[in-house]
Amino acid sequence: MSLYLRLGSYLLLAVVAFGVGWKVNSWRHDSLQLAIAQAAEKVGEAATTGAVAAIKKQRPVFTTIQGKVERETRVETRYADCRHSDTAWGLLGDAYTAAGGEPFSGGTGVPATAPAK
Repeated sequence: MSLYLRLGSYLLLAVVAFGVGWKVNSWRHDSLQLAIAQAAEKVGEAATTGAVAAIKKQRPVFTTIQGKVERETRVETRYADCRHSDTAWGLLGDAYTAAGGEPFSGGTGVPATAPAK
């Protein structure tokens, strides 16, 4: 064989070997990406299954309320004898009149309440 034919065949063999190596390397990267995608899918399915199971375990609790609203009123006497000055009664009367009430008749004050029992 001639020298050029040998060099050409070696060059062709090197190019083919490089192409095959490139393709095999590409397959290796593709298989690695596929393995990662499959692992992520399995983890996602497991998480979804766990969430669905947890949601299925939750049950609403209905409580029927029977009875009436209990109201409690407590009376505490704070001032047994209310004594304001004439100026304070004037201000209170002005405020009461401004709110739409009738004016106080003289500064007689609030009647004393009975002591707490």
